[in-house]
Amino acid sequence: MKLSIVLALNLCLVGCGLVSKKTTTDQLYGVYDRSKESSTDQQALYSPDLWETLQNSKAHSNKEDFSAALANYPFEMRNEISHSEVVDHDYGCLMVQGNNQDSIPMDYYLTFAKENNAWIINDITVKYYLDGTERYLSEPVCDEEVRMERWVEWMQSK
Repeated sequence: MKLSIVLALNLCLVGCGLVSKKTTTDQLYGVYDRSKESSTDQQALYSPDLWETLQNSKAHSNKEDFSAALANYPFEMRNEISHSEVVDHDYGCLMVQGNNQDSIPMDYYLTFAKENNAWIINDITVKYYLDGTERYLSEPVCDEEVRMERWVEWMQSK
């Protein structure tokens, strides 16, 4: 009897160790939400490199240029439809789906890192779904290469 209890506990502990450490919360969305506020502490929400990129894109944006997508972040998305996030220890990603002012479906993919117990945004990718193209992700994918692989798989399935 004792042997079966010990064996059951060991299996439980081993099984718990195999479970993914990924969790889904709204902690990353809270940072994204704060990025939409007008305040002087916005820089604290971003990695230094991303902050510089955002400032440069806002200063040099041209409506014909791809930098316009970042220059308009986060205000281009006028109608937010949904959001979901994945956190794995000190790394995470957030996918926000919605439409812009022209009703063009678009997504923001944000990657995060935890620094000094605070989440900061490391990278932003803006994806537009033009010509009636359907969204191909239903959950956030942190790795951009994996997102591209999923897109290729989705395109090949059509």
